[in-house]
Amino acid sequence: MHSVATLLGDYHFVWVGAIGALLQSYINTILLYRVGTLIYKDAKMAELSAYLYIASHSVLYQMTFYSENTFLMFTLLGFYAMYGTAQAKSTDTYRDFAIPRSSSVLLGCLFFGLSTLTRSTGVLLSIFIAFFMGNKFLVNCDRLGPSVKAVFTSLVCIVIMFTPLLIVIYWKPTVLHCDLRQDRDWQGPFPSWC
Repeated sequence: MHSVATLLGDYHFVWVGAIGALLQSYINTILLYRVGTLIYKDAKMAELSAYLYIASHSVLYQMTFYSENTFLMFTLLGFYAMYGTAQAKSTDTYRDFAIPRSSSVLLGCLFFGLSTLTRSTGVLLSIFIAFFMGNKFLVNCDRLGPSVKAVFTSLVCIVIMFTPLLIVIYWKPTVLHCDLRQDRDWQGPFPSWC
């Protein structure tokens, strides 16, 4: 966004950011409708949830260039990737939801990882991954191949989901606070964790 603003002139940066945030909010509304129709199989409920999203008190965050819109976009893309290719509902009596394929869970996990990189609360989305992969493991526990695939996919998802959190918590503060002070011949005391 910043390079677009510099092409238009620095005083247009506010408008470019607001237009980008509104465009992202519009994409979120469409994704919310699509995910709602995939999960609930009711277009009217999905449409109502999209309207409520537009008319909610979070419109203030949607108008500013803030990370909430990006977080929601990556989260909804993750859900759309997982539920968009979910298998049909099972005939089992103990389960009334569709199970996504492992490749869809990995794609959704990638979007959830980007969501975690945007805001650290995205790590809580790993509960959805654990639920689906745990269910896939339990359903296929009598067969070795699908069970090993479910465990391996779960391990890859753990790495994808927690790597952005480790980057944000450990690597970035070191770069910002320790490396910059060493490069500038900092005379003051270094933090103990540097």
